[in-house]
Amino acid sequence: MTDTDRRELHAKIKAARDALKPPHEDSATVDTKLTPNTEADYLKIAKRLYGVGKDKNILHPYDAESIIAKVRSVSKYSTLRKYARAIRHEALKKLSEILQKLDKAQRNNQHDLVKNVVMQPSFDGYITLAKMLPAEYKEGWIPESKRKSKKISLRGLPEDWREQMANNSSGQYHIPMLVILATGCRPAELKNGVKLILENGELSAVINGAKVTKHSGQEIRNLKLANNEITEKLKTYLIKDNGNPIITVEKPNSVSTHMRSVGKRIWPKRKESITAYTARHAMAADCKASPLSETNPDFVSKVLGHQADDTKSYYGTRSQSSSDRFVPLAVKSTKTVKKKNTTSFKKSSKKANRLS
Repeated sequence: MTDTDRRELHAKIKAARDALKPPHEDSATVDTKLTPNTEADYLKIAKRLYGVGKDKNILHPYDAESIIAKVRSVSKYSTLRKYARAIRHEALKKLSEILQKLDKAQRNNQHDLVKNVVMQPSFDGYITLAKMLPAEYKEGWIPESKRKSKKISLRGLPEDWREQMANNSSGQYHIPMLVILATGCRPAELKNGVKLILENGELSAVINGAKVTKHSGQEIRNLKLANNEITEKLKTYLIKDNGNPIITVEKPNSVSTHMRSVGKRIWPKRKESITAYTARHAMAADCKASPLSETNPDFVSKVLGHQADDTKSYYGTRSQSSSDRFVPLAVKSTKTVKKKNTTSFKKSSKKANRLS
């Protein structure tokens, strides 16, 4: 090893040791204690952004600039800050481990090993990322604009748009589309299977919920469907065509693709696409405008398959309702609806009382 090589190695090792030193007293260090959940979460983020070796446990931040760019590509500042902290924490921890091994190798005169480790591109990557503070990631970061709400896909549609869609559709996704138009279910719930039940001329739909956790979603909901042109087509499918009452699709997004295609064929100049979520927003809007939502405050949430009542606020508004002909006559769900917006409701009520 030449003197030049030796000086370069020493300079890199010194840079690594300096990177472990906190730039100010409030900075996290390699000794900062994290909860087990946070530790696991940070490692998961680092693996995703750094890239991993064959054993799936060795991190390889070969290109620090590309990792920094990935962190800066997120849309929310809270995510940016979390990713930045995760990246720095893992870099500090790994750099500390490497320096301990290098110290041992130097004491044992394993100079080739020291050179091999220090000259790895990942060593430079760890130094750069360990020195990079979360606040520095914000420099040059541009938050993405908020995702466009699918509510606007209802804008400009004629009152009978659902009937027009039904009359211009055919093929393997025709019946699943009718189910979505009639129930407002999620496309993913068609993968779980929606069961149609026809009794005494009345049609019901039993929906196995998607997005269900301990604190969110409805495992099962049963909608007694209104009588309209769409439900009549579903009755015909069950009676005359002897169709399978359990409606399923393997790829849920294919139904939205089908609906988008049908909508484009009917309204070729329309900018906003019509998808399964257009029907879901329309169902929410119609239910909110229905007297049933006044007599039963949980009605809208149950129809949409929500367990928290504030989630319905993200869906279609009363003013977007076209009529009540698609509003279910009744709904049952497996879980009670939680009142998360009780406080805001009380505040609104007090304000209304002051104004009245």
